[in-house]
Amino acid sequence: MKNSIKITMSLALVALFIVGLFGAIAPVHQSADVEFDTAIGANETSSIREYEFDSILISPPSNTGYGVSFSPDGSLMAVAHASPPFVTIHNTSDWSKLLNPAVLPAGTGNGVSFSPDGSLMAVAHNTSPFVTIYNTSDWSKLPNPAVLPTGTGNGVSFSSDGSLMAVAHSTSPFVTIYNTSDWSKLLNPAVLPAGTGNGVSFSPDGSLMVVAHTTSPFVTIYNTSDWSKLPNPAVLPTGIGYGVSFFPDGSLMAVAHNLSPFVTIYNTSDWSKLPNPAVLPAGNGYGVSFSLDGSLMAVAHNLSPFVTIYNTSDWSKLPDPAVLPAGSGRDVSFSPDGSLMAVAHATSPYMTVYAVTFEELELEIISIPSSTATFVSESPSWSYAPAADQPGVSWSVSGASFLSVSSNVIVVSSAIPSPSGQYQDYAITVTATLSGFDNGVQTFTLRVWADLTFTSIP
Repeated sequence: MKNSIKITMSLALVALFIVGLFGAIAPVHQSADVEFDTAIGANETSSIREYEFDSILISPPSNTGYGVSFSPDGSLMAVAHASPPFVTIHNTSDWSKLLNPAVLPAGTGNGVSFSPDGSLMAVAHNTSPFVTIYNTSDWSKLPNPAVLPTGTGNGVSFSSDGSLMAVAHSTSPFVTIYNTSDWSKLLNPAVLPAGTGNGVSFSPDGSLMVVAHTTSPFVTIYNTSDWSKLPNPAVLPTGIGYGVSFFPDGSLMAVAHNLSPFVTIYNTSDWSKLPNPAVLPAGNGYGVSFSLDGSLMAVAHNLSPFVTIYNTSDWSKLPDPAVLPAGSGRDVSFSPDGSLMAVAHATSPYMTVYAVTFEELELEIISIPSSTATFVSESPSWSYAPAADQPGVSWSVSGASFLSVSSNVIVVSSAIPSPSGQYQDYAITVTATLSGFDNGVQTFTLRVWADLTFTSIP
């Protein structure tokens, strides 16, 4: 009978970034402590991202920004705001401001949204007709719907197929839904939101519509097939709902609200509430948005830093951008390709736009025969290595004398000592040193706990 060693690697990765001190205008490399809960075995890959949020100078709106939206192709960004022209539209290729539409919204713009095909843009505002719809080909104003929202428009959203448009507003029925083929008003849901509608959103597949509103339960969810109201989540938002957003695949829904924890996230399969992030937004949440790839969630809120960004893999908070929005964050939106994040806020310049970039370090466990690693007469064959060619990354390892680095690949380099008992936990520290970043060399540490188990082989 011979004993052979089988190495099972269950990984918990903790990223510890050491960032140098730089001036406020220097690009900030955003990172978060990352912990992977799932086991990663041979030929599987894990990764960690380091984000940058670099502010971009644009021609500012004329007053407080309340809503922001990107066109589906990312070529345009619109800001709904106080003071004429009440909506400002930028070309994102050069950040030039488009000419104002000939017919402006009638009052303070509170929300703005593009149709899925980009052919329409709607602005919710505080004076009748409470919503203004534009043809984006020439920025002409469409005729008002025959039946208008009954009060101040606070939010507006299109369904994913563009067949419906909903306006959240201040007076009963608190949400008005239109068929975009003829702008006829649909019948009100049998059960209305309980108070002023502040935000509205459709799920990515169009099966759900959610209204964030004043008065408990603060969020009301409808099945769009028959406009029946779904049962309230068991755990409600703690205060007035202002903004609502779905994860790109529809599996999560987030509500920004006043009162701690300021954002509440639900699993849409059973409407259970996810645990709160360890670090909460600093104040009342007014807007919330997910990036299109689902890797980030941002909350706009009323206290500094005015926007809080989370890594959705573990809900860790990313470091704040070096240049913060200048005042209370009212809304936040990501461009479709995730390369931009825009925050509408109080205090000049009323809108802050960030270029979002990241460095991604991938690690992979790969099987490589090792003739030097033995226990009795059987050899494990494994190593720990970068998943791809990554210049500027060098590796070191500690915590296990039988591991070493050869050509930047961590290998079993000597006989593994016989453990006491059936297995032995080795706290192995793998350090990758990254060079070439704007703010110098950084390091992070991966701790790998390897259970060494033994099986009998005839």
